[in-house]
Amino acid sequence: MKTQTFSIFIADPHAIFREGIKKVIAGTPGLSMAGESENVTGLMEAIGKSGPDLLLISTIPFKASIEVAESVQEAFPALKIVLLTNLTRHPDLYTAYSKGIAGIICKAISEKELLTAFGELRNGNPYYSPELLPYLTRKQPSGSATAGNNREEWAEKEIFILKCLGKGNSNEEIAKLLNLRERSIERYKSRMMEKACVPNTVNLVLYAIKNKLITIRDI
Repeated sequence: MKTQTFSIFIADPHAIFREGIKKVIAGTPGLSMAGESENVTGLMEAIGKSGPDLLLISTIPFKASIEVAESVQEAFPALKIVLLTNLTRHPDLYTAYSKGIAGIICKAISEKELLTAFGELRNGNPYYSPELLPYLTRKQPSGSATAGNNREEWAEKEIFILKCLGKGNSNEEIAKLLNLRERSIERYKSRMMEKACVPNTVNLVLYAIKNKLITIRDI
């Protein structure tokens, strides 16, 4: 039985960038191209015909892209939408973030990070490039205290792992630094996500920065 692939549609004005993404998709089992466009003209119709799982859409221009993303999301609720941006600071970054968009990816992304992003998105998790975390965190409105936001509740090893996650270290890299098995690191992460009441690693790092468990300088 053939395994269903995770299909991706790209809407970006830069052909070279689209070709780079397409090359990564073509070389990765489990991923497939649903289609591409250099602008948003006819995007709704194209998505309706191709039925992608994920839409990557350029933020050129930013406000228009968010509006288009909202319209597409309304028409296709199950579709995951990720914005592609060259910016790490922009008022509309948080606007998109606060609307619950599936992710925002910096266009300077490496192939390794792109595949990580696709993996998270395919598993139903949001994904935001690490470069955006400091800005999105500072823009987050402060709220009431939540479980796990007291530093005393976090072991030093957990704090160290949080710093490593903020830097983008893999489980394997963290395991080597701590002389532990990868499985142990995965268990640490699961416990920390449960403690912070967050669904994934990206939100765990955001939580850690927001609650001053780690600082921007740490990552």
